[in-house]
Amino acid sequence: MRTRQTLTISLPPAMLKQVEEVSRVENRTQSELVREALRRYFSGFPVVTATPAELAALARGRAEFERGEYVTLDALLNDRRELVGAKSAQKDLQELSPRDRERVEAALLAMREDPFSGDIVRLKGHEGAAWRRRVGEYRILYLLYVRERLILVTAIRRRTSTTY
Repeated sequence: MRTRQTLTISLPPAMLKQVEEVSRVENRTQSELVREALRRYFSGFPVVTATPAELAALARGRAEFERGEYVTLDALLNDRRELVGAKSAQKDLQELSPRDRERVEAALLAMREDPFSGDIVRLKGHEGAAWRRRVGEYRILYLLYVRERLILVTAIRRRTSTTY
């Protein structure tokens, strides 16, 4: 009986070249490299239980998005970006002090390039891929839709002693 299943993936040519080179240098199969990368990926992100307030913010943001009540990051940051945010997240951002807003905006721009960058944890207790990113005293709550290449920012909250 077979103990493994086959998975077919596509890679950009430059990445495939890197895989081939590392495989040759380390005398390992490409499958071994991909398995190691997946093991590191799966163990790299802590999973925590979302608080009731975070679950409510995620649900509210998803509902707003489904009703078409969202803004692009362009509108959120007055710049051209591909990230979207619930209108409530836009309000959260506007209410920050200029210093805090600048830090959160920088984090949002970094998320556009790599939604797994920064100090993030995956939230369990919510349907779908819900994440929380720490930016100083603030937390960015977002839903990640990988197939659609969409990051939906649902809330930006200040962490206090009663947050969780």
